[in-house]
Amino acid sequence: TTISNLITQRNLPASDSPTELGVECGYDAATYTYLTCTQNINAASAIARGIEVEADWDMGRGLTATFAYTYTDSHYTSNPEDPAAVGQRLEGVPMYNVSGRLAYRGRGGWIVETDLRWVSKSYGDDNPADGLIQNAHFVMDASASYPLTRNLQAYVQIQNLTDTTYIANNSGGAPILGTPLEVLGGFRLSLR
Repeated sequence: TTISNLITQRNLPASDSPTELGVECGYDAATYTYLTCTQNINAASAIARGIEVEADWDMGRGLTATFAYTYTDSHYTSNPEDPAAVGQRLEGVPMYNVSGRLAYRGRGGWIVETDLRWVSKSYGDDNPADGLIQNAHFVMDASASYPLTRNLQAYVQIQNLTDTTYIANNSGGAPILGTPLEVLGGFRLSLR
């Protein structure tokens, strides 16, 4: 797929500071800080191609398995604001995603599932030398549900079962961490 008018950023000179916000771009000698101001513009082009494969397996006796694999080759083909970005991978797009699910459906309709996913390293911007890396990570989730009535179900979900710390977004500023160990529970109501 060819992508035109991809959003990219233009660095603003100090003369274009957004004064209505009380912000001044550039070096501030009083605080010894440097503020880079940017503006999002539609200027870049990219190509994205890849392959997705998914396989389901009914192993019998209520046990099923799913495996999925995604390979993505996406990179800039032009960027008038940053010609050095041409050929670099699109930020935030990992090259590989691998996931699997194992589920058991017992008599009476209760279900237990575990989900595994691995995401390869990606970058927070179009210049890997900037060090805005989103490291490869492995996350495991688990869930269970039980039908209380024909239309009401109780459930529990555990996200990031191993409490893995990983960076979900690193596009500058403070990196955003992925969901830590989290346990959710509740009821699902079907109005059918």
